[in-house]
Amino acid sequence: MQRLNKDLKTCTDEMDHALKALEEIGPKGLGYDFLDEACAHYQDKWDNGLSRISEIAEDLKDKIDHIGKNYAKAESGVIDALKDVGSGEMYG
Repeated sequence: MQRLNKDLKTCTDEMDHALKALEEIGPKGLGYDFLDEACAHYQDKWDNGLSRISEIAEDLKDKIDHIGKNYAKAESGVIDALKDVGSGEMYG
């Protein structure tokens, strides 16, 4: 889970980088209005898509982190319960 969480963090960082790069290369007077409009439309679509992917990855990263913490807590509880069984404390 830690590896997945790290990969999701990398994904969100790369999406942010891509969004910034996309902003920098926007249409800048290509000579034809229809071409500038097409580039602006394309940029909008990619900006929306990359933003959404970044949001989903960030949300998933947070949930994986939460699951990992709960898993560690549950595992610790199982280990403690098994120690009690092994020492005979559980029944008495």
